[in-house]
Amino acid sequence: MLALKSIPAGGEEYYGPVLLFHQASSNVFLSGLFGSENSLMASREPLVYNMKKSMVPGKRQAFENRLDKRILPKELSVTALPRMEQYDGVPLLGNVKVDAEGIIPPDEIILVQNGILKNLLSDRVPTPKVPQSNGHHE
Repeated sequence: MLALKSIPAGGEEYYGPVLLFHQASSNVFLSGLFGSENSLMASREPLVYNMKKSMVPGKRQAFENRLDKRILPKELSVTALPRMEQYDGVPLLGNVKVDAEGIIPPDEIILVQNGILKNLLSDRVPTPKVPQSNGHHE
């Protein structure tokens, strides 16, 4: 530890690969895909007032703008199983037979297939690229 302490700190930022284990890997994965404003949940962009154009859509980068484009490595796919009640004999929280808006979700929703964004979780509020609900009212 003393030898490491005396090494001068590098001034460069590191953008290379990072290896994560166990719970840390799932936390990073979940927060990246579902834990921010830019998540795999479809939502209508907020309207903002513009003196010249009246009400116009606000500017934000949403996954919805990346449908049919690569968002993950080609080795990864993400599938929602909203009606799954248990996994390996362990009961799961969050499974739904009907969402809060009365929509029965399908058994399976492919969100990302081989790294390509295919769909988003959505409710009854249509968006330009996700026009119908798949039973995911928040």
